[in-house]
Amino acid sequence: MHISVRTDHPVASDSPDHLRPRATALDSSRNHRFNRKLHRLCGTGDRPLRILDLGCAGGGFVRDCLSDGHIAVGIEGSDYSARWGRAEWPLLGGRSLFTADITKPFEVVRVEGGVDTPMAFDVVSLWEVLEHVGEVDLPAVFRNVAAHLERGGLIIASISSDDLAHHQTVRDQSWWTGIFLQHGLIPAPGIVRYFATQFIRGPKYGALGSFHVIATNDPARAPSVPRVRIVAHALDHVWYGSTPYRWVRRILGIE
Repeated sequence: MHISVRTDHPVASDSPDHLRPRATALDSSRNHRFNRKLHRLCGTGDRPLRILDLGCAGGGFVRDCLSDGHIAVGIEGSDYSARWGRAEWPLLGGRSLFTADITKPFEVVRVEGGVDTPMAFDVVSLWEVLEHVGEVDLPAVFRNVAAHLERGGLIIASISSDDLAHHQTVRDQSWWTGIFLQHGLIPAPGIVRYFATQFIRGPKYGALGSFHVIATNDPARAPSVPRVRIVAHALDHVWYGSTPYRWVRRILGIE
């Protein structure tokens, strides 16, 4: 199977993130604990998960999903990492990592026997991406999400409320929740609690002033939250991803 992204806008040429690369030039975020919890939440056992990561930067999350045996596609608005061969792009560029302006129409397709088949995904993630989009362009982003999200699938987003130079839409969590609802995406706070601070990006991982929104286009078909032991839940909150945890792993040479 070959995957491709069809678009007339391969680069977000007007985006501050492309004109003055910062996060796109530095980030390749990953969190194996998040991946394990995601696969437990959404895994059906009969097929790999399909994951679409919008604003994928260096592609670390996408590569981990592929290594876990799932189907993952990353789309980045800037071509900085592609041009400089940064992070996972030398290995995955043109295969699982692509560039496209997500404020313009695009389509992820599976190519087999010369035939393009549109793909739908169980999870669409945006790790500190939405605040980089101007309010006027947000409906187009959500249309792209809707076009690629399986019924009962999840959109998982971390969103910053910090007023930084690259942030074009600075709003609080209640405003963003309303935007999700306007686009037919029903928030699932119980799933946010299930992840217990274990995400790819967020306050625990250097993004102060950020929060998480998880929503679905069909609550009746959305995955049910698995039972989690109290000890595991406490470890997620306190230990995994903490500063002492990172130092221990660094001393032991664990990625």
